[in-house]
Amino acid sequence: MKTFLFFCLFSFCLNSQTFLGTGGIIPDDNINEAAFPIVVSGLPNTINGSFGVSSICFNIQHPYVNDLQIRLVSPNGVVVQLVQNVGGDQNNFINTCLNQNADSVIQSGSEPFTGIFLPLGNLGLLNDGVNPNGTWTLIIFDNAAFDQGNLIDWSIDFNSSPAQPPVAFTESELPIFSIVTNGQDIQDDPKLMSDLSIYWIENQNLNSITDIPHFFGKIGIEIRGSSSQMFEKKSYGFETWDINALPIDFPILGLPSESDWILSSNYTDKSLLNNTLAYKLACDLGHYAPQTRHVELIVNNEYKGIYILMEKIKRDSNRVDISKLAISDISGVNLTGGYIIKVDKNSGSGGG
Repeated sequence: MKTFLFFCLFSFCLNSQTFLGTGGIIPDDNINEAAFPIVVSGLPNTINGSFGVSSICFNIQHPYVNDLQIRLVSPNGVVVQLVQNVGGDQNNFINTCLNQNADSVIQSGSEPFTGIFLPLGNLGLLNDGVNPNGTWTLIIFDNAAFDQGNLIDWSIDFNSSPAQPPVAFTESELPIFSIVTNGQDIQDDPKLMSDLSIYWIENQNLNSITDIPHFFGKIGIEIRGSSSQMFEKKSYGFETWDINALPIDFPILGLPSESDWILSSNYTDKSLLNNTLAYKLACDLGHYAPQTRHVELIVNNEYKGIYILMEKIKRDSNRVDISKLAISDISGVNLTGGYIIKVDKNSGSGGG
């Protein structure tokens, strides 16, 4: 009977275990991150789909929550983006919890975000079979000045209904793009130096991350768009770089060699065909339009879905083939020729 009682008590302890952390000031300088640790101990040596991280909750006082980017770092260095620039000019997070089983994403919430929401990233990435005992860190970055904030408190809950680890994505009939940011967040600006591996073999029916990469090297990547940045599936612009962050041209997927590229999410077009079809028809009619390729995208080992690789519109002999004006070209026939005119919003990023 005593042995049975001990077993029941031990099982009960594993049903749910919450660890609490204190808060502090969130620097308001657009430079320094605030790190808030919680030391976890007494849990099993591995967390997985049976027992692991379930929820992250926090209370934050801040007069302009759109300035904030919040991520969680596990003891073994896995990073999950929780919140990034949501809520506009609204105030505070009060009893805000992030759980992978929530019905609505945090981007759709509103001040003061009370309740349970889906995080921006996948908490299941944390339940990867490693030892959870150690220091978990909530990182908060205020990317604009003039609005001081404070983390009041935060907590992390482990239980027997954890976020499920994502299914490993290893092969596809489409080219596979795998981006590793080395623990940093992709921002609207500036471009973040990251590593890109592209798995694609021409005329091969199946591409695998075990193949020799078609491309492996440095890129500078940033979030692309303005209002589209509110969507869960982001678009990105990137440049192929050398180790010194200087642009280098490369013929990605057999397209004409260049350094500037776009990974478009086409979030509002669930067919992922509208733009590509329009561009193809324009090209068939003898006009220039960006060439495209459908690809699979992985960021920091998290599968992001099917994206459209696009040529960025720019002056180039293989893109918009027009002459570059010299400083001395100020009148007459020297000013004739082609021009690129862009009509756009005054916010967001062009992705390069």
